[in-house]
Amino acid sequence: MIVSLSERLLGAPRSKPALPLKYRKELESIHATGKHLDRLVSDVLDLGRSQLGQLKLDLRSTDLGELLNEIQLVVNKWPKRKGWHGKHISLITPVRKS
Repeated sequence: MIVSLSERLLGAPRSKPALPLKYRKELESIHATGKHLDRLVSDVLDLGRSQLGQLKLDLRSTDLGELLNEIQLVVNKWPKRKGWHGKHISLITPVRKS
């Protein structure tokens, strides 16, 4: 529900007033974190299936740049939450979206 709501807000028509950059960045973070949580839940369910011998693999390609950007978006929140003021985490090489 959170992922779909954040997708709708991020993809709102441009005819409406634009979200301020601060809110847009927070919304992007909420969206990425929601997607990450969804994948974690899916992984836990897959683990249970694998223990029962019922796991089916679904091989598909993924956009590595998008994945790394999502990871950086989530990880960049850690220093602030941990009280590491003045610290930041970044990728060594910026990833360009294709």
